[in-house]
Order: sequence, then C-alpha cells, then structure tokens
Amino acid sequence: MDKNTYYETVKNMAVEKVLNQYCSDSDPSRPALKKLLEDLLDWFMLSERQIYLLKNENDKGNGFYDRKLGTPMGNLEISVPRTRTGDFRPHILPEPYKRVDESYTDLL
Repeated sequence: MDKNTYYETVKNMAVEKVLNQYCSDSDPSRPALKKLLEDLLDWFMLSERQIYLLKNENDKGNGFYDRKLGTPMGNLEISVPRTRTGDFRPHILPEPYKRVDESYTDLL
C-alpha cells in the first residue's frame, strides 16, 4: 500500500469513528455532539477574547460566567469569557435577551 492510499484509509477510518461517536442516530439526545458543540463554542469565545485583549492592552481577562444557550438540540452549557472592563462580548452569542433564531442554528 502506497503512502497516499494509506493516508486516505486512515483518514476515512478516523472520520467514520468521529461521525459515529458524535452523530450517532442511536441516541436522540446525542450527548457527545452536545459536548462537542459546547467545547467548540467555549474555544471560539476564548480565542475571540484573546484577540480582543491583544488589541486592547489596557484590559485584562477576568474569568468566565456560565450560561445556558437554548438550541434545537437542547440547552448548551457554555462558559462565557469576560474582561475586567466588561466591554468584551463574544460575537457568537445572540443579542442580550433574545432567543436563538434560525440563522444562529444554521451557524452551528
């Protein structure tokens, strides 16, 4: 087996395992997919805060607050990063006091 064929075989096996674990139809609640989405949102927001802090050197990170985000998959429990000044708000979150709409669901 040549190197390219071997790589494609390993890649396809890995993709199949991930899809089976995170997108299995056998469990309608899909806890693994829910956890994956929570982790992706957490990392996305944390990365966004790091970029914000690079541009705003007078501000500092100030921990996180927990929030439930309602989605068609159920509530996602996320940790929203904050800053000392309170001027940072992750763009991925819906507007304050608004529910998740169809465009947000499409984004996820």
